[in-house]
Amino acid sequence: VEAMKKGAFDFLTKPFDTEELMSVVEAAAQKHRASEENAYARRAGGGRAGDCFSAAFSPSMLKIFKSVDKVASSDYTILIEGESGTGKSMIAREIHERSARRKGPFVTVDCGTLPDNLIESELFGFEKGSFTGAQNRKTGKIERADGGTLFIDEISSLNFQAQAAFLNLLQNKEFERIGGCGPRLVDVRIIAASNRDLKRMVCDKTFRHDLYYRLKVFTLTMPALRERAEDILPLAYFFLHKLAPGRDIQFTSAAASKLRGFEWPGNIRELENSIKHALILLGDGSTLDSRHLPLEMEQGYWTARSRNISLKQMLDNAEKRLIQQALLENDMNIDKCARMLKISRRTLYYRLKQFDIDLGEII
Repeated sequence: VEAMKKGAFDFLTKPFDTEELMSVVEAAAQKHRASEENAYARRAGGGRAGDCFSAAFSPSMLKIFKSVDKVASSDYTILIEGESGTGKSMIAREIHERSARRKGPFVTVDCGTLPDNLIESELFGFEKGSFTGAQNRKTGKIERADGGTLFIDEISSLNFQAQAAFLNLLQNKEFERIGGCGPRLVDVRIIAASNRDLKRMVCDKTFRHDLYYRLKVFTLTMPALRERAEDILPLAYFFLHKLAPGRDIQFTSAAASKLRGFEWPGNIRELENSIKHALILLGDGSTLDSRHLPLEMEQGYWTARSRNISLKQMLDNAEKRLIQQALLENDMNIDKCARMLKISRRTLYYRLKQFDIDLGEII
């Protein structure tokens, strides 16, 4: 009892099982490593304001950064693919800032938010009187990007007519205003992005194959946040620094576990919004716990909804989460955790192996 009060990780009673002893030693070592990882993530998350990529260290993102370094010096068209919220627009701007065009404009067009009848006028502009309501000449986004970079977000939303006009821009570096009398030359670099599979759209004949291959000079594929779990905590700390500058806020073990274990269907954008949600509930506090995080993270709502999960899998997932939570609440003490769950130590060790629970990863 005295040893536990002074900070001992756990204790065993004699006679003890060798396998149980090794599990306890491994759990203690993993807890130490996990604590160091959490502390490292806290330090690493203090990147430059507005640059969440400074808090990314996963192999997949380091590969992206190397590609950005190489492609930024060229003037070729780039296609960025990936799920919504993975940071496609930020990578596009990073490419622009590292290119020879960095002193020129960076103009963004979000095709996904524009109705079909407005996409062409937004991109190409129009002459006065070219259609009903065109009372003045309008300069399009393409013309505004002259000398710089034009970022076309969600290019998969372009209708066939706009695709044909855009293809001409890629081929000949020229465009024509709606109602115009002739083509206009423009010096612009094109970076396009899509959260849909353009190759599949080409096969389904919903996207022009010639435009697709014109865009696909160099392709960057942004990984989903769930595919780079080692970046979640540093990114979470980055958003804490960004959204609450000057405040020394840290995550509890339970909150860190929730953040790392969640699948983040909305990727980086959802993570940032979750941190905003947590800061609202935290108020003036300095320790952010799992109760401050959005409710769907606690209930595993999106995981259950987004997969075809059997009843047994759902029950196993629920049991696994209960065990993880009990371990966290009892500071990874196996004996206390077993008593809380009202099971034997041996049963608990069996469950840890059955569910492949890594004690280091839930800290």
